[in-house]
Amino acid sequence: MTLLRKALGLTASVAVLGLLASALPAQNLDAAAALADSITGFACDLFRAVASPSANLILSPYSIASAFAMARAGAAGETARQMDAVLRLPTNSPQAYRLLMHALSAIRSAAAVGDDGQEALPASIAVANGLFSQQGWSFRPAFRQTVADDFGGEFAEVDFGSEDARTTINRWVESKTRHRILDLIPAGLLERTTRMVLASAIHFKASWAAAFLPESTAEAPFFVTPARTVRAPRMRRTGSYRYAEATGVQVVALPYLGRDTSMWVVLPREKDGLDTVVESLSREKLHAWAGAMRERPIALELPRFTFTFQLDLVGALKQLGMTAAFESTADFTGLSTEKPLFISAALHKAYVAVDEKGTEAAAATSVVVQKSESVSMLPEKPVPFVADHPFLFLIRHQPTGEILFLGQVVDPTSK
Repeated sequence: MTLLRKALGLTASVAVLGLLASALPAQNLDAAAALADSITGFACDLFRAVASPSANLILSPYSIASAFAMARAGAAGETARQMDAVLRLPTNSPQAYRLLMHALSAIRSAAAVGDDGQEALPASIAVANGLFSQQGWSFRPAFRQTVADDFGGEFAEVDFGSEDARTTINRWVESKTRHRILDLIPAGLLERTTRMVLASAIHFKASWAAAFLPESTAEAPFFVTPARTVRAPRMRRTGSYRYAEATGVQVVALPYLGRDTSMWVVLPREKDGLDTVVESLSREKLHAWAGAMRERPIALELPRFTFTFQLDLVGALKQLGMTAAFESTADFTGLSTEKPLFISAALHKAYVAVDEKGTEAAAATSVVVQKSESVSMLPEKPVPFVADHPFLFLIRHQPTGEILFLGQVVDPTSK
């Protein structure tokens, strides 16, 4: 089996509302933003590798990268080199993760008034990491300290020879995702040779800065393909949004209350243009879109959608060049004196719901360690932005640029 039995994207529901985290000094915020930029590069690479033109998809790049970054803290040699290259990790990644977690938690807790005059709570982002180890099994003190200090890891001992271990981990994931991610670890995945499961969770919930009026929502056709449509509830609102046009796409940013986070919707000009957008997706392209955005009046039409997505990450990560970590010869000597250890599976599960009020999203990532038995003038008329065909979306943390969730909607009626 391989060391990373599973990498699963979790959404955490650690209490953030009611807490006011101190703002990061500019230097620390810069370090967090640099890590977020690296994760963006990894996110684009991974999305291109796994996206299907016929299915909805959502990932939490933050959750996946956090889980693997914890595993990387115990890697050495070629295993570490490949993980660094694929994850695009900076040399100070553990310390940078600590700063990024701090930045994500720095959410204003007081109720705010939206553009429509309604009072509501601003966005809540909650993140959590966990380490579940075999009873009596020891790992290196330096690894444990890194997980605790830099990733804020919670620790628990379990018996992987018992079904209770799976129940314990799944309940942890469920609680951290506010019951949005269920049964992350399936029966039969954990074995008596399993030594450790690393889990990373993120939960996001936010109201739009300007809500859509429910009475403006009406069913309308959505072109799943140029030749096939479905009927889906389509929300409508005209207002001021940050907007950009680039080759083949329109991009609009919908701010959440508090304006620390926003959802970008990337709409291809052509009804069958999503594949082209995904194939060319890159960190540099996201930077260009961000730089081109200006406040414009937009006549926005966007379908409601809710769905859950699950992915086995091993094949995609191998395709990107991370192969050594999944082989019996993997080098995780920084994790434990016990050898050989390697990653046996990597799974991710995520959830998203978008409606007139706002967005809720959750994702879970777990890593199982196992022993081998071997500004411009506004136009007079609003710009039409009609999302009536497949589009890309992402949820972004403004202060750091961290992409919390990245997905595509091919069929808004599919769950």
